[in-house]
Amino acid sequence: MLENMGTAAWGLFPDGTDIEIKETTRGDAFNVYDKRIERAENRISVAVLGQTMTIKDGASHSQGKVHLEIFEKVVKSDADMLAEVVNEDLLPLMEKHGFALGNVQFEFDDSKEYTPDELSSILGVLMQYYEVDEDYINDKIQIPVKGLKPAPTPPAKDKVKEVKPPVNFFD
Repeated sequence: MLENMGTAAWGLFPDGTDIEIKETTRGDAFNVYDKRIERAENRISVAVLGQTMTIKDGASHSQGKVHLEIFEKVVKSDADMLAEVVNEDLLPLMEKHGFALGNVQFEFDDSKEYTPDELSSILGVLMQYYEVDEDYINDKIQIPVKGLKPAPTPPAKDKVKEVKPPVNFFD
């Protein structure tokens, strides 16, 4: 009967057995569990990411930089593997089951999204030296650009008022 109680705790003791439940007198018993959780998290991070410093506080900037490079390599490797599985396994399987995919290939979009300030700064520098496609500008800033304004023409000489320097009374 006791074995059929499922997940309920059970025990069979002889008559006269006293059971005394003792609690710890130390105030940091929770540390036992916290340390186990922390150790498990660190082991999982090392197994999946190859390191722990990019997701936890690092010791120094240089160490953090090295760990970030490792993290980026792991992410790139995982992304390449995923794209390969999709292209070589999933897409052919989908076509086999009747999906008309044609000559589709999966790839990640690695393009960087810029903040409006960053984009403004980049376009400002580029436009000083290069011709930038109007469609790109229209797409990025969502403001229709029709083309370049004509350069302002200098005013005619007869329209320019001659400005005389101020008189210096101390000379």
